[in-house]
Amino acid sequence: MRRWDRPDASMSLLADLLAGTGLEPGYEAAAVRRAASGDRRSRYGAGARLFAATLVLGLLGAVAVAQVRRGEPVAERQRRALIAQIRPLSPPYAVTAAGDPGTIENAFADSPAGRAFRTLKTTFGIRYDIRKEDSVRLPAAPAPRLRYARQETSG
Repeated sequence: MRRWDRPDASMSLLADLLAGTGLEPGYEAAAVRRAASGDRRSRYGAGARLFAATLVLGLLGAVAVAQVRRGEPVAERQRRALIAQIRPLSPPYAVTAAGDPGTIENAFADSPAGRAFRTLKTTFGIRYDIRKEDSVRLPAAPAPRLRYARQETSG
């Protein structure tokens, strides 16, 4: 770091420029050397590059916003279509399981669904009951669609 002989010496270049006198001899010599070497850097080069970069980033941002807004109606239509496919169920809900009552009850209690129901019961007071029935009537499943395979013969 250069030490100045006078406290206002660092302002001498600015004072000379404002007074209309030329550049300080060291600056003039550096400018002449730069011109002689073919260095055509503009003193505004860095500022111009910064301005250009800012302009390009601004344009890219504007294009990105326009594309996002153009996609919003599509997302809204897809969300509405998805909601239209959901059929709300009204409580109470009933789940019927057929099998050995002790095994089914223990398997449910140890399952993630059983733990989730217990959490809902303790946290929110949601009720659920498990009942054992001697017999249940379940609706018939639709007939399976039968498909047959046959061996292709070559030739």
